[in-house]
Amino acid sequence: MPTWLRFLAVYNVAVWLGACVSATLFIQPLFFTPEVTPGLVQKYTAGKLAQLAFGRYFALQVGCGVLTALFLVAERLSTGKPIARARIWVLAGLLVMLGSGFWLLPKMERLHLVKYAVNTGIAQKAAATREFGVWHGISQVGNLLGGIAVAWIFWRTVSPVKLTRFDPVPRRGG
Repeated sequence: MPTWLRFLAVYNVAVWLGACVSATLFIQPLFFTPEVTPGLVQKYTAGKLAQLAFGRYFALQVGCGVLTALFLVAERLSTGKPIARARIWVLAGLLVMLGSGFWLLPKMERLHLVKYAVNTGIAQKAAATREFGVWHGISQVGNLLGGIAVAWIFWRTVSPVKLTRFDPVPRRGG
């Protein structure tokens, strides 16, 4: 793989991993700290702001995931060597998980609206709150597993390429 292409692949996965860590550990929890709710904004507004931030984070993840897949294809084409199946399966799993966000995010937004709607009955609010909690928990577990998978992809991307006994030995000097 050409050096410039490898640099772009590493840069892409580094951005992806950095986004996973910062969004999960710092940005998303910020919306529900005592400094923000209920002092600065109401819980509904904090939830809506978190949804907007998560939407941007989701778009970044999808973009980085697609670029990672394209870099794997480019690596295969430039080296002629097959890509390790584990890398393909982990990336495919991540892309499927990210794909589920296209229906999960709108579903959670609707449940959030019902949960805080003024003209909604108590039973409907309770049901929406319960269902939102379940989906939020599932999305948090998915986010954790996704972050671990992105860290693994990062590790595999920055690891030196292992030579086999059939590969030409790189020569020192010029």
